[in-house]
Amino acid sequence: MKTAIITVCLLISLLGTPLVSAIPNNTSIIEINDLIQAEDGFFAYPAEWSPNGKYLLIRSYNPISMSESINKHYLIDVGNKTYGEIDYGITEEESNYVVFASSLGWFPSGDRIYFTISKNGYGRGTGGTNYAICNPDGTDVRVLGSPNIATLSGAINDLGGGEQHMELAFSPDSSRLSYEYEDSENSLGNLWIEDIDGTNSFELRGKSKNVVWYNSTTVYFITREGTLMVTDKEGNAIRTFSPENDNEKYNIFTLSPDKQKMTLLSSLGEEYTKTYPTYIANINGSNLLETEIGTDLLNSSSPSPDMGNWQPNGSSILLEKNGDLYILEGKEHSKRLLYEGNATYPQWFPTGDKILFLENNNQIYSINADSTNISFIANIGLVNHHIWDIYEWKQISISPSGDRIAFTSALYPSGGKIDLEPSLKKAKNIAAPLFITNSDGTNLTRLTPSIKGKHYFLDGWNPDEKLMTVGFIRFSENGNDRSHYLFSLDGTNICDDWEKMPVSQIIGNDNLIQMSNSTQVDESTASSEIASNGTENKQIPSFRFFQFVFCLMGAWMLQKKQKEF
Repeated sequence: MKTAIITVCLLISLLGTPLVSAIPNNTSIIEINDLIQAEDGFFAYPAEWSPNGKYLLIRSYNPISMSESINKHYLIDVGNKTYGEIDYGITEEESNYVVFASSLGWFPSGDRIYFTISKNGYGRGTGGTNYAICNPDGTDVRVLGSPNIATLSGAINDLGGGEQHMELAFSPDSSRLSYEYEDSENSLGNLWIEDIDGTNSFELRGKSKNVVWYNSTTVYFITREGTLMVTDKEGNAIRTFSPENDNEKYNIFTLSPDKQKMTLLSSLGEEYTKTYPTYIANINGSNLLETEIGTDLLNSSSPSPDMGNWQPNGSSILLEKNGDLYILEGKEHSKRLLYEGNATYPQWFPTGDKILFLENNNQIYSINADSTNISFIANIGLVNHHIWDIYEWKQISISPSGDRIAFTSALYPSGGKIDLEPSLKKAKNIAAPLFITNSDGTNLTRLTPSIKGKHYFLDGWNPDEKLMTVGFIRFSENGNDRSHYLFSLDGTNICDDWEKMPVSQIIGNDNLIQMSNSTQVDESTASSEIASNGTENKQIPSFRFFQFVFCLMGAWMLQKKQKEF
């Protein structure tokens, strides 16, 4: 049955300066809370698009106290204009243990979803955390460490004993997964591997962390002693990389997208006099070189190497130091000056052939990776980066194809852009609308209105770039509120005629599996490639799969949001 949607749904025609065009009249917008017909008090947040771009997972929660909330998950099929709440067969009280602010995502194969369940404990050996794995309609639930199909209610009830399951990672072919496990008897943690259905589970290594899958048969990880180990998927050792200094330990390891290079961040020295050298090496450990990546990681505006400085599908690394941009490239890791100026926040285009950056913090530029074709794209007003760091937003986002750029620009009430970063206290007096432009700077368009106190940000792009999710936070004297929207950019009307139905009917017999398009590695030569270069034991640190968890404390204080857009 079709449900009527009472929504603030706009076909926008915005006025702007002569350089900024209005959004096309056929672009439609709908608030996600209205789309899913959320009850009063619930707040909806987009989680993740399916690998094939067809479905969008939504998290919704109602904060009823500092420590309790009602949590729900939804699945949206934009193409067919259908949506439904995922039925896990649990009570509202049990939903409190479905962690709202933690992981909710898709398997790389696109046929399953996963999310965190957690129960707080008081004292050693109490509480517990695990990942629930199930079909997108909530059926066939299991948890890490068990192949048995269970109910989510039973899985929540079994949490306890201080058992913590963390850092879930998938093999490239989605046939196996890995995770870290701790309990009251083992606070140092062990690494485990199991088949995707939970069978063939075994302990890969004790007192270790941070598995990185080189391919579906080979893994890297850091031991608690500070060495980097390489094993096959059964745990048989292939190679060990050890620091040269007795008091040095490897802490973080990153692998280049093409699997040809790696970086290692180590700690050297005693507790209060430690230094943190960073190295780059070829995949077999040859040409180990101490670099400035660690300095860049700690002291510059650039994201750290494990957060995106690797060239997509390549092995070059982008560095920013004192406003200049450099590229580390080639088997000798030579450092080449890319750009000299006052550059900040550089990032690769997805194609890997261009770099985007801010010049003087208020102009967006691009430059080819070979230092040619420096191009101005747009002016941009400064936002308070403290806000963006708290909420982990990006002021500038490049579309998956690299053809479009979305960015937030802070404006004075008069409409002029802000050239000096405003203080947090001034946020309520500043408008920060969202803009979109072609990557060459043409067709600059303001997507959202300019409203004092409202700061818009891009949540994410749909893989085909026809849709995007956008959020905002509004600062005012009476407190802050937030909301999230779904934007259609290709003329599809997403404002009307949504139909609610069980998720099992939405997905039906649809084949959700969408294999990754990432660079494939010839697994027949992987082990020999890694083990080559004699017995040289040089460093290579393990990639840390950080869990970015929003702080729920204070979320319950959000006032009921206004329906203004």
